[in-house]
Amino acid sequence: SNVHRGVHALSARATAEFCVDTVSEFNAAYATADEENVVIRVEQGTYDMTGSCIDRSTACDIDDDVTVIGGYTNACASRSGNAALTVFTQAGGAGLGFDTRGSSFAGIGEQAIRGLTFRAIAGGVRMSTEGSGNADATVSVNQAWFDRTLLSIGSTAEVFLRNTMVTRVGVDCALRIQTSSSSSFSFLESVKLVHVTVAENAGAGICVGFDAADRYRFEMINSIAWGNSTDLVLSVDSAASGIDVALYNNTYASLT
Repeated sequence: SNVHRGVHALSARATAEFCVDTVSEFNAAYATADEENVVIRVEQGTYDMTGSCIDRSTACDIDDDVTVIGGYTNACASRSGNAALTVFTQAGGAGLGFDTRGSSFAGIGEQAIRGLTFRAIAGGVRMSTEGSGNADATVSVNQAWFDRTLLSIGSTAEVFLRNTMVTRVGVDCALRIQTSSSSSFSFLESVKLVHVTVAENAGAGICVGFDAADRYRFEMINSIAWGNSTDLVLSVDSAASGIDVALYNNTYASLT
């Protein structure tokens, strides 16, 4: 059942916490982020998110912080860190999206995902936080598996992925982190990957940046990019002095 865990202060904004075990309960909780920050705890199981608030063709308009955490037992009494226990799917469609950009008159929300598997989503998963002129937000992904599902993160300033896998994607760039193709929308400041695996994908594995837009710092630590057409593709604004890249203890075969 939908258990509203209560509201408590978080910085200057309130945070509403929910425990959900159906898509309709998830939608009600997610839509709350149009008014306040939200933490959604999802019980173990498989959820078809077609027609939901994160279906890109029927997406709910929100602009506050959203955190979605999977792996919970009944009534969210306890939690496992095994991402395979809570699975989001979609039967065809445009893919899933976490979009907290709101309107030009609204704020922008940050996003965090933890303990979820996204499986066989043909349109992939896209995460976006910012509209024109807003360059402060963060996307964080931890303990997640994108299985036969590309992950695209756009229009955000900081990206942090940890303990995450992207595997068996059938299109180019299994993990794409970028801003807009226009330099006037160049938000990306930093990308950090720790214990991330991007492997056995048909096209390129990890793609960061746009040739004509980005100036950013890229860190990759204790991670694997393997079995992709090209494992790492890092793009840079040719008019800038370059990007700042730090690679520590990784396994990869090709870097462009």
